[in-house]
Amino acid sequence: ISFRAVKILENADVVLAEDTRKTKFLLRILGINYSKKEFVSFNEKNENKNLTRILSLIDDFSIFAFVCDAGTPCISDPGSTIINELKKIDFSVIPVPGPSALTAAISVCGFKFDQKNPIVFWSFLPSKKNSRFTFLQRIKSIGGIAVVFEAPHRIDSALSDCYQIFGSKCNLFVGRELTKKFETLWWGNLNDYLKFRENKSENNSNELAGEYVMVFDLSNCKEEKNQNQEVDIWITILHKYLKPSELATIISKKFGVSKKVIYKKVISI
Repeated sequence: ISFRAVKILENADVVLAEDTRKTKFLLRILGINYSKKEFVSFNEKNENKNLTRILSLIDDFSIFAFVCDAGTPCISDPGSTIINELKKIDFSVIPVPGPSALTAAISVCGFKFDQKNPIVFWSFLPSKKNSRFTFLQRIKSIGGIAVVFEAPHRIDSALSDCYQIFGSKCNLFVGRELTKKFETLWWGNLNDYLKFRENKSENNSNELAGEYVMVFDLSNCKEEKNQNQEVDIWITILHKYLKPSELATIISKKFGVSKKVIYKKVISI
């Protein structure tokens, strides 16, 4: 943690915390006396409920600090709601740089990015398979360097979908528990990473636990899908928006496949 962040936490009158217990533990480690500070829980579950209380404290206190559990506020973490409310009343808002898995991953992934091959941060992947499948197809269509977060309980199903959409030879960087005590880094392609996970899970599954940041170099993702896979992708994306007969006609013309075959696939979803 930076000296600047410690100094601000020392002088803060009110501490807004994603988890007050974890924040008090942090202050204790830093040797900061927090007994006289006002603590307010502020996270995605209670931000609307506690916003009124926070705004009511502004007349009595001058320095507020917001601390999330790990990483940086507002980067796939709470914080944007309180920032927008404070801007309305001209309350000064100051960012204090701290550890972020996003910037850490970008700095070490080793992929070249520029105007022609930009980095795009997509935050967390959708939790449901169909939505995730469509989302990954969109990421692939944008191309460049794609950065995503993923939760530990969804990482395997997400990687399976990434393999299907991006192909086995797609290069990626994987950061597990970035900026934390048990941080691990991995570079290679999707096929090799799945083998790596399989070997690790057989020996010690604890080495795979934690939050993930994945960086995909889609500029090198050249593996071609076979026609059946491409047809299935189109059906998955478009079946919600078109009638089965319309969708079958479109796909049949694009791929030169029998309209009856496509129609049966569509109605079987």
